[in-house]
Amino acid sequence: MKKPVKYSYDKTSDVLYLSVGVPKPANTEVKKYGIMVRRDTITSDIVGVTIIDFRYQVQHDVPIPDYLGKLSMPPEIIDVIKKLSSDPSQLNK
Repeated sequence: MKKPVKYSYDKTSDVLYLSVGVPKPANTEVKKYGIMVRRDTITSDIVGVTIIDFRYQVQHDVPIPDYLGKLSMPPEIIDVIKKLSSDPSQLNK
């Protein structure tokens, strides 16, 4: 069952925040492309992602969804990122 993905975007800092399900304690891993992955401290499941310079990276064709797929990212997070990458106007909603 897919869990709901919530997101918020800080336009001033160009940072996209995504979370899956209910907020819970997590450890953060810093990856390339300004991506930080949050993993549940007990299960190691991915519970959130932060992407720095998101709009800039989209405008410069950085392959964020492809990279996240290699990290075993939940498909619901990749779906939201693909949607936001193809239509950045969604970031302002």
